[in-house]
Amino acid sequence: MDSLKTKRVGDTSDIVLQKLLEAIVNRSFAPGEPIRETQLAKDWGVSRTPVREAVRSAAAMGLMEIRHNQRPLVKDFSQKDLVKLTDVRAVIELLAFDSSIDVLIGSKKVKKLLDISIKLQNFGPDDPFTEKALELDTNLHRLWVDSCENQFIVLAFESLWTFIRILQRAAANDLNRAVIALSEHIAILQAIYKGDIHAARKLLDEHLRSSTPILQELLKEKKETPK
Repeated sequence: MDSLKTKRVGDTSDIVLQKLLEAIVNRSFAPGEPIRETQLAKDWGVSRTPVREAVRSAAAMGLMEIRHNQRPLVKDFSQKDLVKLTDVRAVIELLAFDSSIDVLIGSKKVKKLLDISIKLQNFGPDDPFTEKALELDTNLHRLWVDSCENQFIVLAFESLWTFIRILQRAAANDLNRAVIALSEHIAILQAIYKGDIHAARKLLDEHLRSSTPILQELLKEKKETPK
């Protein structure tokens, strides 16, 4: 990777943290895997200090675990964690939805996402469906958050964002779930565009909670797979 040594210390720490978060999201580090700070520093062309700071920041976010006299570990989701995260996420997103719905009804932003979603349904087996679906999922859920004009809702959502991305990536690996999610996205967007607020809100709530059982099953299968 490109060396980061020419950056200022503060900039370097931020860059290293982003690299670490991306590695966690993409599962470059397996949950429970010890992290060698010296090796990361070498791989990323930095001193150990910004790596150590990034690990501490990730631990403060709840993504890593630091134990005395042991290497830091990437934390894993338990089934209870998934339920709790879904509950909190639903509260935040529904608040954002309620705050932004008036400006979203019939808007160009909603129409654009709806058109993209419908086109994505026609993707063939050789098309990059998963990456496009992930991008759409991100843009969809950020739509009402970015439009709500409530900084506290935005801050609350941002605090969960890395966790949400981890779940997005896990769910996208299940093609059947990704296809179902796409149809749910279309239904939500159609309801918003038409101004059917009650239906759109209900569909969003159901959509946010529908992936939890699938993710729990994936988690169960992973833990039952012998190493």
